[in-house]
Amino acid sequence: DKRMALSARIKAGVSQVASGPAAAIITGDRSSLTRAQLQDLRRSNLAHLLAISGLHVALLTGLVFGFFRRLCLLNTNAFLHFSAKKIAAGLAILVGLYYLLISGATVSTQRAFIMVSIVMLGVFFDRRALSLHSVALAALVILAWRPEDVSSAGFQMSFAAPIALVTVFQRIPALPRFSRLRRMPVISLILSSLVAGLATAPFSAAHFYQVSHYGLLANILSLPVMSFLVAPSAVSAMMLMPFGAEAAGLWGVDLGLRWILAVAHFFAQPAGAVTFVIKPA
Repeated sequence: DKRMALSARIKAGVSQVASGPAAAIITGDRSSLTRAQLQDLRRSNLAHLLAISGLHVALLTGLVFGFFRRLCLLNTNAFLHFSAKKIAAGLAILVGLYYLLISGATVSTQRAFIMVSIVMLGVFFDRRALSLHSVALAALVILAWRPEDVSSAGFQMSFAAPIALVTVFQRIPALPRFSRLRRMPVISLILSSLVAGLATAPFSAAHFYQVSHYGLLANILSLPVMSFLVAPSAVSAMMLMPFGAEAAGLWGVDLGLRWILAVAHFFAQPAGAVTFVIKPA
């Protein structure tokens, strides 16, 4: 099984404490996650970081798109009658599809792949992809294939966050007082964490029967590390793995995940970290 072989190779390249989360975020294999790690991540509202989502797929396809476009442009004579950008977009979709298949094709990964593919098809046909339309189309495709997924936590939380984020950030430019704040990385990070947290909180409470009180702080301390260190390092490791040089990328994955696990453990320890709720009828 290619997925399990890939997972074993990843776990061998990182520390033991980070091996389970590393395999989970790259291949979707959660078999090596300890119960304590999973409990800490859930109590601190960081369990969503284990899902292979838009960040991973967008980084992978974006790097592939940029690499192949540059590669095509090296020989300008060969591409006088062909668009290097469109060829790169097609190859990025194929690489994204391959990653979807080897990572277990969870609902969040399916959504991310469909939305990224729509963006790449927009590049191919010289059209601009509309974000909310992309989210809606991804939902229609997934539900047409597996309608029962609509009641799953993965489907509901995977779509709640992007819908809320796209809606809020599309409205901000119309508000003069807030448009400048969006350009500030720290403010954008806090706002993104707040919006995504509020959007997914009802579904998290309904499926996991608990509400995390320190989730916002935990996400503010963890999301930058995931976005700027773990995810790019994971993509680098995947691209370098065919050449046996994945160690450099896995070092970044290991460093970032150990920080995230430490944050999760810190915020999960207080007795009042979560409030348990009754299962909805």
